[in-house]
Amino acid sequence: MLVVDDEPHIRLLMKTVLEGRGLRVLTAEDGRRGHELVISLAPDLVLLDWEMPGVGGEDFLALLGADGNATPVMVITGSADVSGVADFPQVVDFLAKPFDVWELADRVDRLLER
Repeated sequence: MLVVDDEPHIRLLMKTVLEGRGLRVLTAEDGRRGHELVISLAPDLVLLDWEMPGVGGEDFLALLGADGNATPVMVITGSADVSGVADFPQVVDFLAKPFDVWELADRVDRLLER
């Protein structure tokens, strides 16, 4: 699993909670690094912040699409403007910030069971 978020405390929170559930979690601070990790490590799921400086969520998904990569993605954001999310077939779930960490963990468990 890969967490892509520009906020270090959010990355650490998600990593800690999900590793507590026995998952292996990698993190990336932006979409460019996240894309590199998806290409090299092929995670089962990506938790993606929508708004990040540089390569944000929308750009990250466009890069995946250009590669023909179908890694499932859960978009997590505090932004009210996420109109482009539905345009990407990789997006399998959406969670608004602020979020409950246990709800996040439960959703991740369900997505990984697929």
